Amino acid sequence: MRAMDIGLFVVLFKIFEYCCFPSRSLPLLESVDKLLCRLLAEPQRGTGLELMEAMTLYNWSLTSLRECVERQDAVVAKSVRDLRAQGGPLFLKRKMSKSCLDLLKIDFKWSENEVQEMLVLRNDILMNWKVFYKVYKKNKEFYTKVLNDSRVH
Repeated sequence: MRAMDIGLFVVLFKIFEYCCFPSRSLPLLESVDKLLCRLLAEPQRGTGLELMEAMTLYNWSLTSLRECVERQDAVVAKSVRDLRAQGGPLFLKRKMSKSCLDLLKIDFKWSENEVQEMLVLRNDILMNWKVFYKVYKKNKEFYTKVLNDSRVH
């Protein structure tokens, strides 16, 4: 099994786990974030589709977590706090300079349109993170109380 196959398997397992146990949403986001960081740091030929799929999965997972926060789902309190404390997706901290994009284009064998699609999805994730953060701030008092109460018991 190739390393990327194993990485994708882990991500798929995390999706299953997340669907069954929403309190484990941060490990899913962390796993996908690590995969994205690796794909961007060490791009390999033919892994561009995996990058796009992982970015889509990250965006979906972040949206799901945000929806839990909007409902004030206490189960995700620790995950929400930890993600906020992390400062957002780590892969977004990687600068997308022209030279970086040119390398991705070569390594992934992408057209200019595919590069643009990736940048649009990356921007969608950034905007989703900003919305998540705003929703978290509105509900911070609730989650602080939940976390404080859970420490007492």
